[in-house]
Amino acid sequence: MITFSHVYKTYPGPNHALVDINLNINRGEFIFLTGPSGAGKTTFFKLLSGFDKPTSGQVEVLGDNVSLLTSSAIPNFRKKIGVIYQDFKLIDDKTVFENVSLPLKVQGAKDKYIQDRVTDVLDQVSLSHKSKSFPMQLSGGEQQRVAIARALIHHPSLLIADEPTGNLDPALAEEIMTLLEKVNAQGTTVFVATHDLEMVKRKNKKQVEIKNGVINEIS
Repeated sequence: MITFSHVYKTYPGPNHALVDINLNINRGEFIFLTGPSGAGKTTFFKLLSGFDKPTSGQVEVLGDNVSLLTSSAIPNFRKKIGVIYQDFKLIDDKTVFENVSLPLKVQGAKDKYIQDRVTDVLDQVSLSHKSKSFPMQLSGGEQQRVAIARALIHHPSLLIADEPTGNLDPALAEEIMTLLEKVNAQGTTVFVATHDLEMVKRKNKKQVEIKNGVINEIS
């Protein structure tokens, strides 16, 4: 499902963000991506989601070679992937329903489908009762659940979460991780970048550790 073959990513300087990355991830796995700040985790996720291309080597995701994606093919590629950010990236002047429905509206989906799908996904993250609320009326954990709902709206095969619990207290962080585990149990491959090594130990999932742009350990 995901294959990195001798992947290098170099920025001007030169700055070697990723060095000879080789990795295979199977469909339905739950993976933690760990490593210190500046290790290459963000670059790794940019390649994984098609927001950047490798300098050399091949990145294959869901049957597509990221290096060969044309600008016209990228939107369809990204529909297969849901992305969750640490800072939520919600639109403050739109309701929960409107934030979650936005990707479908951009796609031009019919109103009936949008209504049904958003209702389903808000129920999945236990936020149906907050559909008319605005982001600033929600707790941090609720805002992150809205971000998860928005990422799930397209039924993605791959869910990428970049430090999804970094701004949350331990109890809320556990709540979010439990939700991601439920998503994974339904068949979605989940890739989570985190600094919380204690949580990684508790969850006992596959761990890929990056240091200085190199995969240091897979466990």
